[in-house]
Amino acid sequence: MKIFLHYSWDNEPHKDWVLRLANRLVADGVDLYFDRYDLKPGANNLHFMEQIEHADKVILVMSEGYKSKAEDRRGGIGYEYQILASILSRSLTDTKFIPILRGDRYQDCIPMLLSSYLYIDFSDDTTFEERYIALLRTVFDEPEIIKPILGKKPDFMVPKPSKTADVVADIFSLGWSRQKVKKVLGPSQSSVGIQEQYWSHGLEVYYNRHWNRVDGVLANHSNAGVQYEDEIYGVKIGDTFAQVKSRLGKPLNWGIPDEHLSMALYLIDGVYLTIPIWRAVPNHAPMEIKQGTVMSIGVAAEHSILACTPLVMIAIEEIRQGAKRPTLLEHRRGKLDYDPKALYWREHYELSAVQIGIYGGYFVQVCFTESKKELVFWLYDLAWDKMVIRSLVEQDRMDDDHGDQS
Repeated sequence: MKIFLHYSWDNEPHKDWVLRLANRLVADGVDLYFDRYDLKPGANNLHFMEQIEHADKVILVMSEGYKSKAEDRRGGIGYEYQILASILSRSLTDTKFIPILRGDRYQDCIPMLLSSYLYIDFSDDTTFEERYIALLRTVFDEPEIIKPILGKKPDFMVPKPSKTADVVADIFSLGWSRQKVKKVLGPSQSSVGIQEQYWSHGLEVYYNRHWNRVDGVLANHSNAGVQYEDEIYGVKIGDTFAQVKSRLGKPLNWGIPDEHLSMALYLIDGVYLTIPIWRAVPNHAPMEIKQGTVMSIGVAAEHSILACTPLVMIAIEEIRQGAKRPTLLEHRRGKLDYDPKALYWREHYELSAVQIGIYGGYFVQVCFTESKKELVFWLYDLAWDKMVIRSLVEQDRMDDDHGDQS
């Protein structure tokens, strides 16, 4: 699929905004016809503009300068607009064109020919991420709401089966909508962005930030003292590690993040299974917790925010074992700024909560407890399918006496 990016050179800030949009689109798998990529000295400008006819889709960046040049048929925009008008005249239902608004008033930015078409509003930079996802969905024909297959008429004489514990366990197959989660589990006791806690079930549910469906579930002891009781891939909270290995085999990776926990990681059918094991029981832990047993069980798709922490632990263990570059580091763009031979790699470490990046991806901060050295991992859900480490940067930790400098 090839996409033509059609816009007007209104001014330098507008050109820079379109360039940033183009770079982001290409990074997310969109192959572009874009003048600032394709037109070099000696190139045929008319031939390039005529690629509108051959492109699978055309993104129209509508601004005040665009409308003025298009309706007056001035310059390259005027020529491209004539091609566009010719295509539209052949079919009023053509979905080839994707108008996006980059201006305060749509009346000042949208030419008359396009005034009846629905557009994506990029006029407010604070909602860029939401609108960008809508644009990508349109480009790839992946609508957020899909009409279900037409079913059969219900038999009103047959009662519907009641919900059972088996239905709750199905959440670990991932992919549920928020609506279905609430229908089965009831109202959440805590909700922050893409994370919801169900203390009544001992579950934490994570949703994919792009299409709002479950891509990770953590079973643990809840704040209400409730423990998730059922098996997950044959393992239960409280099992010994010997029982875990007898059912799942040798883990893909074995990490030791701190003095209390070891982490066993499995990859089963494209799903990460993370199983922390108590190495030493903290003083404040409940009486029923025993050394060498399963603390919690996490199930995460490869692109889930819940997969970030175990993937960082994999990278740390690889470096501890002598690897110069972690396996998950993105080879094309991966940035390294650390010493793989530094002594701090042998220390215990603490992991920060995963932070969502404003312009994509996730950040995990690692602090080594003795040296106070910090590393920042930037992970990116490449093509919304698989997580990679896009950069790994070392920094000195701020002194606690200096307060929060963020």
